[in-house]
Amino acid sequence: AVTHYYTRYPKGNWTILRDMALNVCLTCDQAPILLQSLKWATKALRSNSTDWLNNYTMAALFYRLGNNMSARTFIDKAKEVAVSDSTANVNMINELYALIDIKK
Repeated sequence: AVTHYYTRYPKGNWTILRDMALNVCLTCDQAPILLQSLKWATKALRSNSTDWLNNYTMAALFYRLGNNMSARTFIDKAKEVAVSDSTANVNMINELYALIDIKK
């Protein structure tokens, strides 16, 4: 259903892509849908690689897919860019960082 929902929105809007990918990540356990969401998140990241939430979303998706090395790369980037972004949710970043560390 979410993939059909996506067709109603402009494909070039990176915030919608990112938000949809993050929502799927938080609510879905099906690998094929998580992989589709990873494509959306990748497009969002290409549009704005300095957005902490874009990097967080990539980290969260890789974590959910079991790729902790990639998850660690993106959560590190999210932490790095969050330093200069007053809107960043540092607690959210730190919680995912701890989960990724546990699964090393």
